[in-house]
Amino acid sequence: MSKKIHSDPQDLEKVEEKSEGAVNEMLSNRMKMFKSFIESRPKTVYACMVGSIALSAIIAFTVMKPPKQPVKTGDPSVASLVTTGFGNLASTATAFGDLLELQAAINGLLDKDSLTMADSLLLDSTLTRMQQIENQMKALNSTNPKNNMQDED
Repeated sequence: MSKKIHSDPQDLEKVEEKSEGAVNEMLSNRMKMFKSFIESRPKTVYACMVGSIALSAIIAFTVMKPPKQPVKTGDPSVASLVTTGFGNLASTATAFGDLLELQAAINGLLDKDSLTMADSLLLDSTLTRMQQIENQMKALNSTNPKNNMQDED
């Protein structure tokens, strides 16, 4: 039913050479035309290149821009920690200043050769006040949620 086609290999090579030669000649002619166009109009080609770069930049920064995501506000507990932290900082600084004054008073009493009854009462009240400040700082640290989280780790 089907006939076997007999072809001469030399004929096939000749046909291939002719078709390759035609394609090569056509490509060569196109390259010469393109080269002559570029050489005859260099300013136009340069302007087209710069224009295409500018157009690409405009498209990249406007059209292809990712959609804006809404800004997420912080957790309200974080804000409360920050304000509480600043309040704790102020009270700690005040307590530290008080402790320095009390320590200076105690050092002044210790420099004396002998203490009077008034000096003893002053020393006792000063030490009591230092104990009260220490207890306040302990209470402040125990109510601070950040310190509680660190203790759990």
